[in-house]
Amino acid sequence: MALLRLGVLLLGMFAGQASAAIYQWTDENGRVSYSDKPPAGEVSADLPAESTPAQTPSRPHTLPATAITLPSKPSASPESVTYSRPGYSDVLMLRRLFSARDFDQLNQQLHLRLQEVQADIAYEHSLRAAYYAFRDLVGDDIDAVFEQWLAHSPKAYQAYLARAVYRGDLGWQARGGGWSRDLTQYQVREMKRYFAKAQEDISQALALNPEALVGYYLQINMAMPGRDMPSAQEALARANEYYPNNYLARRYYLNLLNPKWGGSGAEIRAFLAESEFDANANPKLLQLQGFEPYVLGNLLYRSNEYEAAIEAFNLALESGPNPPVFYMRGKAKYRLGLYRKAADDFTRAAYYQPDTSDYLYWRSKSLYYTGGRFSDALVDVERAHALDGIDEHIERFRVRLCGKTTRPDFTGFDKDQAKIITQSQPSRYDEQALFKSTMAHLALDENSEAEQLLVALMKLKPDNFRYFELMDFALFRQARLTEIVDYWDDFISRNPEHRDAYLERAGTYFHLQDYPAAYRDAKKSAELGNLNAVNFYQQLSSFTRY
Repeated sequence: MALLRLGVLLLGMFAGQASAAIYQWTDENGRVSYSDKPPAGEVSADLPAESTPAQTPSRPHTLPATAITLPSKPSASPESVTYSRPGYSDVLMLRRLFSARDFDQLNQQLHLRLQEVQADIAYEHSLRAAYYAFRDLVGDDIDAVFEQWLAHSPKAYQAYLARAVYRGDLGWQARGGGWSRDLTQYQVREMKRYFAKAQEDISQALALNPEALVGYYLQINMAMPGRDMPSAQEALARANEYYPNNYLARRYYLNLLNPKWGGSGAEIRAFLAESEFDANANPKLLQLQGFEPYVLGNLLYRSNEYEAAIEAFNLALESGPNPPVFYMRGKAKYRLGLYRKAADDFTRAAYYQPDTSDYLYWRSKSLYYTGGRFSDALVDVERAHALDGIDEHIERFRVRLCGKTTRPDFTGFDKDQAKIITQSQPSRYDEQALFKSTMAHLALDENSEAEQLLVALMKLKPDNFRYFELMDFALFRQARLTEIVDYWDDFISRNPEHRDAYLERAGTYFHLQDYPAAYRDAKKSAELGNLNAVNFYQQLSSFTRY
C-alpha cells in the first residue's frame, strides 16, 4: 500500500520613510482604502487598538557530520516562486540527532549555524529555525535528554540555548492564546515558572558565549506578556552590539510595540525613525518598514474584513518579501474562498521559511479545496504534523486526509453488494470468507471492522504479504502509521529477504518523515531486486543528505 501511495505522492521603496504612518479612508462608493500617504484634506490617525481577541484555531538515526550541509539562502523573487513539495528539513534532522543523543553532532551543527551568521547576517533565519527544532517536542524523556546533553557537554552554550527554547515554548503553551485579561492565575503562574527556567538557561548560554544571538531573541520574546521594556531594550542593545545589522532582534522588539501587547502605531514609527542600521549590509532590514501595515492587516483580519486586510498586507509587502505577511495574506484569501491564490501565498511563505508548520498546514487546506491537489495536500499536512505533533488542528486535518486515501482495488466496487457481504459474520477459520468480508468493509470505508478481520487472517496465514498490505491500508486510513511500522517489523522479522515488504515499510517511514529509515529500507529493497525501489531511494538521498 505504501508503494501505491508513493506513486500518488512521488527592496528600497521605504528606505526614507521610517516615520510613515498608515492611513485609512472610505471613498464616496463606500470602499475602504489604505496607504502610507493621507488622502487630500485628511489628518493622520493612529493604529486602532484591538478590541476583540484573535480566533485561535522515532526511531533515532544518526547522520554523518560530513553529510549535513546548511540550507541555502532563498534568492528567488516572490513572483517566481512556484509550488514544490517539502524536501530536506533541517528541523527534523536536528530532532533526529537529539533523539539519538548524538550531542557532539548537535553541538557542531548548531555552532556551525552561528558561525554562518557571523560571516553573513542573511543566515540568521536559518539559525533561528535550527533552534526552533526544540519547540513542540513530544515524549516523556525530553527533560532527561537535555540533562544528558548538558552532562555530556557542560560547557556547550548550544545545549542551554536549546533547552531555553524548549522551556520558553512550554511557557507560551501554558499561557495559551487568549488575551491577558482572560488568563487564569494558573496560566500566568505556569507561564512565569517556565519563563524563569528558560531565563536561567539563557543566562548560562550567554555567559558561555555572549554572541549566541538566539538568546537575545528569546529574551525579547519572553518580555512580551508583561511588557518588560527594560529587559527587552537591554537584550536588543546587546544583539545590536554583536550583530549591528541583524533583522530578527529588531523584529521581535517591534512585536512589543504592537497594540496587542500594549503598544501603538506611534511607538512603532518612533522606533523605526530612531533605528540605525545599514540596509546595504542587510537589505532585509527594509522590511521593518512594513510592520505597521502588517499589524493593521492582522487587526482587519481578526475583524473579518478580509479584503481590507489584503490591501494592508499588500502595502506591507512593498517593503520586501516577508513570510509572515505572505502567510496572513494567504489566510485572508483563504477566508474569501480564493484557495488557489491562498496556496500561492503560503508557497511564498514556505519558500523563505520552509520548516514552518503553520505555512504548510494552511497550504495543505488550500490545495485540498483547490481540487485535484489531494496528494500535494497530504504531503504538506504530513510535514506540518512532523514539525508540530501537538497542534490539534493539524492532527485533525491529517486524520481527515488519511481517511480519504483509496486504492485501485476498490474503483467501481459495488457498494450495495459490499453491504450485503458485511451483514454476515464469517467464521474466524474460513479464510476465503474472512478475506471477502475484509474487502467489503474496506470498500465501505469501514476500516476498524476490516482491521479486526485482518487480525484473524494473519493468525491463519502469518506470512501472507497481501494481508499485511491490506492492514497497512486500513491503518493508514485511520492515521495510525506507527502501528503500520510495527506490523512490517513483525513480517520482516520472519521474512528478512522479502523485497516488497522493505519497500512498503520504506513508504510508511516516508509518510512519517523518517527519511533515513525510509532510505535504508528502500535501498535494501533495491538490493534484493525490487526495481521500483531504485528511484525511490535515490530520490531520498536529497532528503537525508547522504
